[in-house]
Amino acid sequence: MSHYIYRGWLLGLLLSLGSSWVFAQVPLEIDRAVKKAIFSQLSDPAYKVGIEYLNTKNKVPSCPGGVEVLLPQNTKIWGRVNLDLRCTNGANWTMNLPVKIVINAEYLVAARYIQGNSRVYAQDLSVAQGDIGELPEGFIQKPEQAIGRQAIRPIQAGGLITLNNLKNLAVIKAGDPVRIQVQGEGFEASGTGTALNAAGINDPIRVKLASGKQAQGRVISEGLVVIKLE
Repeated sequence: MSHYIYRGWLLGLLLSLGSSWVFAQVPLEIDRAVKKAIFSQLSDPAYKVGIEYLNTKNKVPSCPGGVEVLLPQNTKIWGRVNLDLRCTNGANWTMNLPVKIVINAEYLVAARYIQGNSRVYAQDLSVAQGDIGELPEGFIQKPEQAIGRQAIRPIQAGGLITLNNLKNLAVIKAGDPVRIQVQGEGFEASGTGTALNAAGINDPIRVKLASGKQAQGRVISEGLVVIKLE
């Protein structure tokens, strides 16, 4: 059993015991306010969210009028997070509350050994479940993000599939003739051109237009480039 699958199984067992673990001394009404603030940012029904208060010596005072929970900005709300609590109604205090937000969700691992430089197929993928906050950046949750791409390096059976392990296969090579769609506000035009670099689906590409001018677009499918005018 892979490390990631075992962790997912263990976490699933823990999550079945409850949606949060309260280790710090946190009043019930503040615990509810913290969960409401966090859950409002994690509304995906596929996520099972648990909250662990990290500082067991951290005693949170009561706030009769309701506490304000401030979440960190411009960051993912999972893993270890510092919350700012502010009470201005019925009491007057502020404090920092460290928590661990556990998100039990599905992600992709290799169903079998994937050779380096080989194309990834649906049968190469398997679904695991666990705390995605413990996974490295670039983990993949949707098969379409991996199928048809090329493994940069070998991936062992049960190994995590990440965007860093994959690259797009070139569907257009430098010098290939391409169809071009130019899209702007309220209009669309089409024509032909020549690719100036190799690119895979969704990759940027430079093309030479029939007029001789060069432009940058994005590969939509094999032989098709879209140029969007802002």
